[in-house]
Formats: sequence, C-alpha cells, structure tokens
Amino acid sequence: MTGKKYDAYVRPFRNRPERVRKLKLLDTLLTASGYIIYPLILIFLIIKKDRRLKSFLLIPAVGFALVSLFRKKIDLPRPYEDPEIRTLSKREKKGQSFPSRHVYSYFVIAVLLTALFPLPGLMMLVLGGLLAWVRVVLGVHYPRDVAAGGILGLLTGLLAIMAIKR
Repeated sequence: MTGKKYDAYVRPFRNRPERVRKLKLLDTLLTASGYIIYPLILIFLIIKKDRRLKSFLLIPAVGFALVSLFRKKIDLPRPYEDPEIRTLSKREKKGQSFPSRHVYSYFVIAVLLTALFPLPGLMMLVLGGLLAWVRVVLGVHYPRDVAAGGILGLLTGLLAIMAIKR
C-alpha cells in the first residue's frame, strides 16, 4: 500500500483525534471480546461434556502456533514502519505483520461460535471484518495481512468443526 492509498483510507480520521481514539477503543473492545468469548465456548463445551472440546481447543492452538512461527519467519514490516505512510497509530513492535494474528484468532473463534450458536457466530464474523478494517485504518496491518489472517482463521475454524464429523 502506498502512502497516497493509505491517506485515502484515513482521510475521515486524519486530524480528528477523537475519531482516532474511538477507533483505538473499538480495536481494544473487539480484541477483548474474542478473549472473553473463546473461554466461554470452552466452558460451555466442558459443562455440556461435548466431544468437540478437544478439536475446538487443540486445532486453534496449533494453528495459532503455526501462524506465529510463519509470521516470525517471514517477518514483513508493518505500515507504521514505512516512512512514506503516515499512520494513525504508532507502535513499538517491528515486523511480523503477515498474517494478522488478531484477525486470525477472531475468525477462528467466530467460526467455532457459529457451529454452536449460528446467529451470534455470524454476528461475530461481521465484527471480524470490522476488526480487520480498524487494524488497517490504524496502520497496524496492511490489507494483505488481515485478509490472510481472516482466511486462515476461517479455514482453521472449519477444520476444527470438520475434525468432529469424522
């Protein structure tokens, strides 16, 4: 993404600190919701003595570890590291931008939730798209990072669901 293209994304937020603050808050709240919902899914499965517990726990964990190793190996820079891109958010972390683990995790959790409770799960999938958009607008990730994270998250979630149907 070029600086001009990024500027087109952020024009409604540039020089509006209140809007940027709200975007950062939205990023935090969406991320936190995933951290809350996933343990609730696992607790639900434990209480119900549901046989999906093992695959809903192990497959996302292995996927997360593989995504983490891959992004560390590839080590692509983040938008805020590019001097030609004036991002809305500056962070300390360097590299490891591709794929987005936040978006990956959110989509895995959304797919798992959809398998248990379709309507809330579908709503979470929509919120996953919003999280991806927010992370691009803030300049934490490039569009390719969140797209890859979302696709990998969907596939991992589907794999966890399909592992039970055998």
